[in-house]
Amino acid sequence: MTAEARVTPYIHISWLAKLMTGETPCHWQPWFQVHHKLRERVPSGFDEVAWGVSHQRMVTELRHTLVETGKRPWVNLPVRATLPGSGAVLQGAADLAVVDGDQITIFDCKLGQPRPSHQAQSMIALYALGQDPRWAGRKAQAAVVYGDEQAFVPEIPESFSTDLRYFLDLLVGPRPLDRAPGEACRRCPITTHDCPERQERVNFLN
Repeated sequence: MTAEARVTPYIHISWLAKLMTGETPCHWQPWFQVHHKLRERVPSGFDEVAWGVSHQRMVTELRHTLVETGKRPWVNLPVRATLPGSGAVLQGAADLAVVDGDQITIFDCKLGQPRPSHQAQSMIALYALGQDPRWAGRKAQAAVVYGDEQAFVPEIPESFSTDLRYFLDLLVGPRPLDRAPGEACRRCPITTHDCPERQERVNFLN
């Protein structure tokens, strides 16, 4: 194994959102990354430069729009919470955030088509924001931005909070979660050195 064991579990908000919405069928993948820091990764073939430029343009255009309406947005606001008991760190970042009186609104810009994990990611960010003493006593809402459209997430339902704690407990627990080698391996960054069950090529006819 080449990955380095983490002293404290680390959970990126996007990993958790994809697990909760079923976009990551291999539950072992996020569990392993929560408990290990990857030293090597499988090249994804994804054009990160093109994506980064397009995403930054979307963020910049929204930032200018907010400024023109008299707002002073925070850029790349860290969103972080330390989970009681395990000490695990739940972390992500909001592309933009606006504080207006006793309310804070975070904005997450997304390219491509809407996915359930996008809204889940914003809901998890709201949960983490609620654990941050800096924003104690403020109302919080989130907006997922797709070009000129915004999908607002005004609050977190109690059922979501219950489900969130369930999946958090799964990820920070010492027991490895189930693997699902197959088509999902094509989008997984974990190499065969750390996952011998990884399938480099999948025969979809079988």
